[in-house]
Amino acid sequence: MKCRSPRSDNTRATPWDNPLGAARQGCAELSVAPALEASPGREPAQPDLGRPLPREARGLRDVLVWGIALVLALSPQAADLSGDPRELPPPSKRKNVSFGKDIKSLFDRSCVKCHSGEKAKGRLRLDSRESVLKGGESGAAIVSGNSEQSKLVFYVADLVPEMQMPPLAKRGGFPALTKEQVGLVRAWIDQGAK
Repeated sequence: MKCRSPRSDNTRATPWDNPLGAARQGCAELSVAPALEASPGREPAQPDLGRPLPREARGLRDVLVWGIALVLALSPQAADLSGDPRELPPPSKRKNVSFGKDIKSLFDRSCVKCHSGEKAKGRLRLDSRESVLKGGESGAAIVSGNSEQSKLVFYVADLVPEMQMPPLAKRGGFPALTKEQVGLVRAWIDQGAK
C-alpha cells in the first residue's frame, strides 16, 4: 500500500502533519527522522522555538521551576549568610590570634559539647583547628582570611534566625559568645585561622 500525501504540494507526509491519519493509511515508513530531513523542494524541518508551550507543558515547567527553587531555598547553604555583615561585631585588634591560645577555650565552653566526637551536630567539629577548617555537612564553616564570608561567625553572632549558636534553648548551660569574643573569632579567621 502506498502512502497518500495529504499535502497540496505533493511532498511526503510526516507524522506531524497527521499522525493518526498516517497510521490509518498504513504508512509504516513514516517516522520522525524523515520529517527532519530535507525533501526535494523543501527546507529541512526546524523546531519552532518561538511557539508558546502547550498548556500542559507550561504547568509541568512551572512545577519544575518552583520545585527546584524550593529545594535550593531549603538547602543548608541557602540560609548560611542571610545576616548582614554590617551587623557583625568588628574584628578584635589583637595581633597573632591563634586557635590553641585564644579560640579553643571559647569553643570548649560554648560549642564543643555538641560539636565534637563522632556524633557532632551537622558533622561539624570545633574541638581542633583542623576540624574547624574541614567544616561539616553543609560545607566550610570558615573562610580563612575572610570572616565576613564565614558562616560560623554569623551563627555565633546570632545573625542567622534559627541558626543561633549555641541554640537559644541551650544557653542556660552553654553561654553565647560576647561581642568581644565574636570579634576575637573574626580576628583569628581574618589573620589566617592559625
